[in-house]
Amino acid sequence: QKPLLAILERAVAAVHGSQIPGSCTICMSMLFPDGKLHVLNLGDSGLRVVGKNHSISFATHEQQHSFNYPKQLGIPSTDAPSDGDYSVIDVCSGDIIVLGTDGVWDNLWEDDLITVVTEPTLSKRSSSHNGWDDPSRQGSPEGVARRISEAAHLLARDPGYRSPFAVNAHRQGLKFTGGKLDDVTVVVSKVCEVPRRPGKSNLKEGREGGGGSKSRDDDCGSPVSSCDESEAEGKDGRRLAASAGPRRST
Repeated sequence: QKPLLAILERAVAAVHGSQIPGSCTICMSMLFPDGKLHVLNLGDSGLRVVGKNHSISFATHEQQHSFNYPKQLGIPSTDAPSDGDYSVIDVCSGDIIVLGTDGVWDNLWEDDLITVVTEPTLSKRSSSHNGWDDPSRQGSPEGVARRISEAAHLLARDPGYRSPFAVNAHRQGLKFTGGKLDDVTVVVSKVCEVPRRPGKSNLKEGREGGGGSKSRDDDCGSPVSSCDESEAEGKDGRRLAASAGPRRST
C-alpha cells in the first residue's frame, strides 16, 4: 500500500479539474504507529533523516529531466504522482526528520545541515539558541526549521560560496559560482519514542527509486509518536508532513 501516492493523486486530480495553471515539486512523509515512515518525493525537494549519532541515515535523491529542470506536478507538466520515488523506512527515537525545497539542498551541504540541526548553540547563525526539548525556544522543531531556512538564505547570498548547486553545475560543464537564491520551505519533526524491537534489523530499506539509507546502530522499533510542532495531523492519528516548491519549466 502507498497511502501518500493515493493522497497525492487525489490532489493532482483536483488541480487538473480546476484548470489552474502552474506546477511544483513535492516531498511528503507520513509516520505510522508501526514505526514506518512513508516518503514520497518528486522533483528536487527532498527529505533527510538525521540520527542521534549525528549522521544522515536516510536521504531522498532529486529527480530531474535535465540539470535544473526537475520533475514537477501541475499544468502543463506531463509528470504524474506515480513518477515519484516512494520509500518506506524504519525510524528511531530521537530521529530528526527534515523536509525542504531545493532552496535548502542547493545551498546547504549535509554536514552543515547536521551542524544546524544538532548543535544547541549556533552563534554564527543568530543571536541565541536553546536545547531542542524547550518548545518555547529556538531549539523547538519550529526554531530548528527557522535556523535551517536562515542558513540557506545566508549561504544563497554568498557570491564566493562553494554551494552544492555550483558543484553540480560544474559537473554539467556550466559556469556558476556562489549560492543559489531560490524558494526555501522547511518542515522539521522529531520522533519522540520508538521502543526497541528485539531481533529486528535496525533499519529496513523498503524503497522504490530515489531513497538512500546508511547502516545505523541506534535503537529502532515501534510504536512511534512524533512531537513536531509544525506537522499537520492526518487521519487515524497518523502524521503527515509535506513540503512543496513552486517551479517553472525552463
